[in-house]
Amino acid sequence: PPGKAVSDVIVVVDPGHGGRDPGVESTYQKGFYEKDAVLDMGLKLRKKLEDAGIQVIMTRDTDKELDSYWKEDVWARPRIANEAKATFFVSIHVNSFDLTKKNGDTYSGTEVYHYGKDHGEFTSEQFAEMMGEEIDKVTDTKYNGVKIADYGVLRLSEMPALLVETAYMTNREDHERLESDQFREDMAEGILNGTIRILEAMGAYKEDGVYKVLTDLE
Repeated sequence: PPGKAVSDVIVVVDPGHGGRDPGVESTYQKGFYEKDAVLDMGLKLRKKLEDAGIQVIMTRDTDKELDSYWKEDVWARPRIANEAKATFFVSIHVNSFDLTKKNGDTYSGTEVYHYGKDHGEFTSEQFAEMMGEEIDKVTDTKYNGVKIADYGVLRLSEMPALLVETAYMTNREDHERLESDQFREDMAEGILNGTIRILEAMGAYKEDGVYKVLTDLE
């Protein structure tokens, strides 16, 4: 079509936090941090995406922060995606609830966050619902649905972007899941399936084993 070019699909996988920023720290097990659990899930997801024929860029693939200033660290993540002209951005996190609050440890489950943007004929909410449904099919966490949130990584990404809060570190059952290789594998599988469903909704197609997409010429 005029004004369109075929390019390879690029997915940016963003394991939250890293390095000096540990994210949520376990109250049940010393030295267990969000940054480590999400990096492992992110690396599992990268392998699954690449095996499916999707090019992946990681915002980090080791235990490091992107910048020592927290705001700059947040901004750096969507900047990587924007500069790569990525097709889709997904950030992986672990949730927590204030344990000083009554029944704080009972909050559990998985949520998918979006910013409330429009992407062609779809909304970020619809993409979040697709992602959540696919994760829910293959994981055993309670599915809490989709939520809108003003997160920098979502607001500043120029392509469709979602943030998955995989489970609550502050809930004992979810904590056991986060420690388990099987749950991390299942979560990565769910995010893979959600990503492919979203890409196909956006018009991506597989050619010679590689996902392609039509993009507007500059």
